[in-house]
Amino acid sequence: MIKYPTYFVDIDGTLVKYRKFTEINEVPLTPIQSVIDKVNNEYDNGAHIVITTARPVEFELFTKQELEKIGVKYHQLILAAAQDMLLMIETQRHLMLIEQLVSI
Repeated sequence: MIKYPTYFVDIDGTLVKYRKFTEINEVPLTPIQSVIDKVNNEYDNGAHIVITTARPVEFELFTKQELEKIGVKYHQLILAAAQDMLLMIETQRHLMLIEQLVSI
């Protein structure tokens, strides 16, 4: 049985050039194409893609529209991610990696 990875990918500063929430409507959307290509490639190869962002839930429609505009393939969107600590434990052997962040 093939096991596919799950990637948690931030939006601002990762998929697009960072913009402050207060400037998000005024500052142009600037995709970071190399990261988008990597995410889409992983999606096409069977990975589960979860987009995470500190953007508040009020930005959900706006955020989904931006992700569609820049062509990001994903399975799930999590908003307001920075407001609480998120932990994911896959197996016992990964417990030591909880605080380690890996970027793609």
